[in-house]
Amino acid sequence: MSRLGELLVREQIISPEQLQKAQDSAKKAGVRLGNSLIKLGVVKEEDLTQFLSKQYGVPAINLAEFDIESEIIALIPKDVARKHRVVPINRADKTLIVAMSDPSDMHALDDLKFLTGYNIEMVVASEVAITEALARYYDAATDMTTFNFDEMLGDMDEDVDFAKSADDEENALDLERTFEGLANRPSELCTWLGSALGFEGSL
Repeated sequence: MSRLGELLVREQIISPEQLQKAQDSAKKAGVRLGNSLIKLGVVKEEDLTQFLSKQYGVPAINLAEFDIESEIIALIPKDVARKHRVVPINRADKTLIVAMSDPSDMHALDDLKFLTGYNIEMVVASEVAITEALARYYDAATDMTTFNFDEMLGDMDEDVDFAKSADDEENALDLERTFEGLANRPSELCTWLGSALGFEGSL
């Protein structure tokens, strides 16, 4: 039995049968127990967060109300944040404040302290809120860093089909003849280009 499950049963918030059902569901879905309990409707997200806050004596927060700065998020790498299910929310001097759904995970706290060099202060948030915050801050940042601008421009070139009129073709032919006529006269070509592009004098 997990520590969270043990506490919930001991405080008679859920029954042993409800716990077993939630554990089976969590195992099949590959999620944590808290997430499974909420999805099954056994406990409410807010009630579970407040329960953990009371049990471990740490503040409870609603992550959806926070707008975390990118430099704070960058203090904990994505793979570490996902491994320990934590989200950094702020820092004060040598202390980094992190939100987590399992305040009993001392290994995570030790790992974060070693990795960041900060003292770690914990606040509790629901497993659902942690999952949403990880997607919001870490996945969004990854999407931006892997954005390929050249690829986007290439797609635009392929997708956009400009209609050509007879005037367009005639103008293109005139332009081609002008270049041919000035190809062997560099100074005149530079002057013409400067005038066409709106520059004063020659290039």
